[in-house]
Amino acid sequence: MKVYFPKLDKLRFFAFLIVFISHTFFFLFNVEQSGSSWLKTYGSKVFGNGEVGVHIFFTLSGFLIMFLALKELKKTQNFSVKSFFKRRI
Repeated sequence: MKVYFPKLDKLRFFAFLIVFISHTFFFLFNVEQSGSSWLKTYGSKVFGNGEVGVHIFFTLSGFLIMFLALKELKKTQNFSVKSFFKRRI
């Protein structure tokens, strides 16, 4: 029986969106050379938090990997890291 967490897909999407917006902002605007005081003052504070999305994404990934590993351990009373990742690849 496969376990699916549909709400985690939404969180992963928002984590991706945070990173995407951050990268897009810094690709399109050179904050240091910009003449805009708003970009210099608020741009980096508002759009410069891409690492938050990365942390969310990796936390969710760690939860899912640990959940599946513990589920396998409970079911088989054995766990092999090699075979676990082999199945995921």
